[in-house]
Amino acid sequence: MKRKSIFTFCKRSFLNPISMGQTSHILAEVESSDGGDYQWGHYMLTIADCRRRIQLEFFLGTRYARRISLSKSQNSALHW
Repeated sequence: MKRKSIFTFCKRSFLNPISMGQTSHILAEVESSDGGDYQWGHYMLTIADCRRRIQLEFFLGTRYARRISLSKSQNSALHW
C-alpha cells in the first residue's frame, strides 16, 4: 500500500512585493518521518526567481545520507 505524504512543514515565501507581479520565492517542504518509522521522506528546498529554479533535495534515511545532506546545505549557504 502506498504511503500518503504528510508534510509537517511546507512554507513558501515570496521575495518581491506583490505589486511587482514577480514570482521569486523560496519553498521549503519537509515530510513527517512518523517518529523515525518512515525513512524515505521528502525534504526539498526550492529557490526560484522569475525564470530559473534551483531545487535541493535532502535524503535523510541513513546516517551517511544525513552527513551528505548536511554538507550539501552548508556548502550551498557558503556560495550564496
